[in-house]
Amino acid sequence: MKRFLLTLLALAILAPLSRAADKLKDVVVKPGETVYIRFDVQPKKLRLAAISREADPAAQVIFTLVKDESKPLLKLRIENKLSADLKFRAEIRSKTLRLRTPLQIVPVVAGKVGYETMPAAVEELAAFDFAYARYTPAPETPKG
Repeated sequence: MKRFLLTLLALAILAPLSRAADKLKDVVVKPGETVYIRFDVQPKKLRLAAISREADPAAQVIFTLVKDESKPLLKLRIENKLSADLKFRAEIRSKTLRLRTPLQIVPVVAGKVGYETMPAAVEELAAFDFAYARYTPAPETPKG
């Protein structure tokens, strides 16, 4: 019984610490928000360093989720200020309907802006697994 209680005590103490360490794994954007993201840039991988909802001139990636006036859609604007193409995974969520759906995201070219659309019922978008995109050039077709 003592061992069980000690285990529960250890879990109660350590669980909040592990959640604090995992906080910078997902970037959550809600409609009408702009989120500024900074990374620890390494030659082969990216690691989230900071997420802010206040303007950050040092941000390397900026997400803006706004309602499209002409259609019943939300539009995600992804500004990539990194020197390499960016890919990531995303999930759209509706807490009211208790739904989570993966969203197919096209990699965003370095120094460019990418756009994605989604249904207006989305209450938040979570982006995660940020990495550099790797492309293999298509083979040239013979002329003739």
